[in-house]
Amino acid sequence: MNPVVQADEELRYIRINKRIKEKIVHKLGMEGVSHTKFIVLHPFGSRQYKELPICHYIKLIHHISDMWKCPLVITGSKAEHKRAQHLIKVSERPMVNMAGKTSIIEMAGLCRRQILW
Repeated sequence: MNPVVQADEELRYIRINKRIKEKIVHKLGMEGVSHTKFIVLHPFGSRQYKELPICHYIKLIHHISDMWKCPLVITGSKAEHKRAQHLIKVSERPMVNMAGKTSIIEMAGLCRRQILW
């Protein structure tokens, strides 16, 4: 079994080891997220035609930001980094662009740390 990822026998969850948790905390800190409250938003998909229009994401971002009073962490692939940056710019809310900055296991760990599911 991979020492970084351990799934229980029923595959209901993934355990993130200490090294990955520390990498996530470090990466968030480098982006200015030093507290534990944040929410992950993964707005992009493998097919753009399946995505919501950007105006709907902006409404969602405003609602979440106003309700939870914490930064949003935008995730995605390296190819989606510029799109994430544009979304951050037009939404005018505190957000961090982590698109293309995490591995798959780090993404799982990032999602485990967020306050909203």
